Amino acid sequence: MFQATHAFSSCKEKFTIVDDSKRVKEAEVEEGGFLDLGFNLYRFRFEILEKGENSCITKGTVEYDLKEEVAANASSVAKVDASFLLNIMKVVANHITNMDT
Repeated sequence: MFQATHAFSSCKEKFTIVDDSKRVKEAEVEEGGFLDLGFNLYRFRFEILEKGENSCITKGTVEYDLKEEVAANASSVAKVDASFLLNIMKVVANHITNMDT
């Protein structure tokens, strides 16, 4: 259970893809969270792309489907969502950077 710090109080997510060899993780919200805001589907994916021996690129992708009646509010939710994903990527980058120390 993820305790959110924005638009909703909590959500339950399920990882649908965990591929360590390809460095890909994908999850869908199962209850609460974005579903409570009118989304039918909310899926996010993280990929780590090797750039060099000591560097990489973190790619985050969001796939969603929302109810027509809440489509007008989608842009404000997208801003919150981008901030949320960026914060997760920063935490992961910090963790990876400090693993060898």
